[in-house]
Amino acid sequence: TAAGLQVKRLADWPRLDPDARLVLAGLRQADLEAGAIAAAADQHPTVPIVALADADPAHLLAAVRAGARDAVPDVAAAVEALSRVAQRQARLEPPTDRRQGRVVAVFALKGGVGKSLVAANLAIGLQRAANVPVTLVDLSLPCGNLDMYLDLHGPRGVADLLPAGQDVDARVIKQAMLVHESGVSLLAGARPGNAGELAACPSRPLLDALTQTRGITVVDVGAYLDEAQVGALEAADLIIVPVSPLISSAVSMPAIWEHLSALGIPEDRVLPVLNQTCPPGDPLPDAVFQQLMRGKPRHQLPWGGADVARSLDEGRPMAWFQRRHPLAKALDGLAQDVLVQVALPEPLTTPVVRLRVPGRRKVEAFWSMFQRREAAHVSA
Repeated sequence: TAAGLQVKRLADWPRLDPDARLVLAGLRQADLEAGAIAAAADQHPTVPIVALADADPAHLLAAVRAGARDAVPDVAAAVEALSRVAQRQARLEPPTDRRQGRVVAVFALKGGVGKSLVAANLAIGLQRAANVPVTLVDLSLPCGNLDMYLDLHGPRGVADLLPAGQDVDARVIKQAMLVHESGVSLLAGARPGNAGELAACPSRPLLDALTQTRGITVVDVGAYLDEAQVGALEAADLIIVPVSPLISSAVSMPAIWEHLSALGIPEDRVLPVLNQTCPPGDPLPDAVFQQLMRGKPRHQLPWGGADVARSLDEGRPMAWFQRRHPLAKALDGLAQDVLVQVALPEPLTTPVVRLRVPGRRKVEAFWSMFQRREAAHVSA
């Protein structure tokens, strides 16, 4: 046991404590040939493995492919790997009772697949469907542009909040928010210049502060994986991955699955969405595409044509300004599904119903309807 973590030799794996959170597997070259890691990972799929192998890159790669979360060549690197994986596991712990809100991340490793389009319109759809506060966070560094898509302008955004770390609070966040006419609040992205410094800042304190109240936070993660983006993926209750049926986009799916798996994110928290960003007639064959997506996508966003480009240029999100458009309807359907999957907790208090008390004259007129009146006689 080291730092509260149980460490087992591979030979002792069958006797592993079921409450163990991490395993350091000391391997020899012969062990790799026997596939011991693969068998151990199948037996205990929830326990991350750090493989201590020799320095041969082929052996290290074989250990990772067999199911190890990390592979290191010496004991010093193993200690660092243990600490890193332990911190990652702690960040993936189930949310505490203080966390009343939910986080939905929109992520892809390929640009131009509609991440910002999906994130902005999804936030508007959730605002309309959930009847709870919805915050849109632009972590698409270095050039977030959700403020332009929502036609909002303000001096503050994530560039002012991420460096604050644990000192960020609801008051500071509120000062940086921009409010769209749909009711969605936006934390605008950073402009080129300070994005490099922001990438090393953790985003978890900001997201934890946003989820302390009952609401939904939609994060445009972007296409780069630095500290800020990784924290958003780890904090997400659901990760939406837009992908187009073109080869240039679809071939990034294996890398996406690999990255998310390395972060310890289970597959059931990932929702691939087919975004028809190309005209009909150019997509991959369905069988190949479904293999890359690991199944038929639950949601397909139709080709929007020039309407999409016009909405982006004019700062008019389709989910708000063109609700009858087929793409807007498909995005509304996605929002409904997301709302079901993230399962917001019930309100902690019963809503107060305020009754309007009528004035004195209205009360008198009401009771006069029930008073007996003398019959009126009319002569012909």
